[in-house]
Amino acid sequence: MPDIKATRKIQLTGGSTYIVSLPKEWVKYFNLKAGEEVEIRTDPQMRLIISPKELKVRETKAIPVVHCERENPDMIVRDVIAFYMASAAGVEISSKCLTPEEREMVKNAIRGRLLGAEIVDESSDSITIQFVVSHKDLGINTAINRAFMISSNMIKDDLRALKNRRPEEALDVKFRDNEVDRFYFYVVRLLSQGTETLEALKSDGYSVSQVVNVFSVIRSVERISDHAYRIAENVPSIIVGDFPEELVEWGYSVLELYSRAMNAFLSKRKSQASEVIAKASLVREEYWLKVVKSYAALPKPEQIVPALLISDSLNRITRYSMDIAEATIDTLAKAELERAQGGNSST
Repeated sequence: MPDIKATRKIQLTGGSTYIVSLPKEWVKYFNLKAGEEVEIRTDPQMRLIISPKELKVRETKAIPVVHCERENPDMIVRDVIAFYMASAAGVEISSKCLTPEEREMVKNAIRGRLLGAEIVDESSDSITIQFVVSHKDLGINTAINRAFMISSNMIKDDLRALKNRRPEEALDVKFRDNEVDRFYFYVVRLLSQGTETLEALKSDGYSVSQVVNVFSVIRSVERISDHAYRIAENVPSIIVGDFPEELVEWGYSVLELYSRAMNAFLSKRKSQASEVIAKASLVREEYWLKVVKSYAALPKPEQIVPALLISDSLNRITRYSMDIAEATIDTLAKAELERAQGGNSST
């Protein structure tokens, strides 16, 4: 979008109507015509924000190009993900240096890791990808909730595998971590779009000032899924001998904290978020030292490291749950502040 900075004089017509002309570059960018409507609202500082009633960004919008010279396929995928999260409409990959096998790996990785990524054109030296999903298909809160459901089920399966001493019950957990990543990348994409057009934020009642808090929530969910993955990796090694039953009890207490923190965020409950923060400290005090000290009595030395790694992951999930609760309180405080100041940049 062109960087526009202009000064306009306020004109008076009809004795009571004030008029300010719109910059021609802005009108052309959105393909607006005489008679079409624009939306006018204020931000918390009472500045006017003008946006098209129906967003119609030109279809000819340029897309970035990822060059593969001196890049391995993993780095190409990483670059495409970065452009996706930055809200690019699509990406063209210059694929001259890729082998046929590498091309397939890149395409499969992108389709598997990014929601709405479609291969729309391909030649011997390029791959064009278009990102076709939007907040109208899947909103911010719905995507966050889906990521939460997957990650919480990952933890449940970890704990069930520990309790039943059946490591095969945790095998599937490792594959679901990528599903959480897909929603993480997608929410970050919507947040990037929201800072430009506000539409993605408005659909879930958020303002620009709350973007950092929403990002903190989805980032915490993504990190929690990583720790669920790490627990799954260590389940087979700890169940080779007896281990303290309190470890599983601790896990279920942490899972409850995580669930209550997310419920507080999605339902906008400040009191419940505060309860999560208070209870998190109690859970850590109750289990951390008691469980970790008991590891000295584990029957097999090879159990100690995986036991400590599982405990560390439970501790970190507790911390990320507190972060979600704190982000909830901060989000609600910003909404209250905007109402008190007489403006809301999400409406």
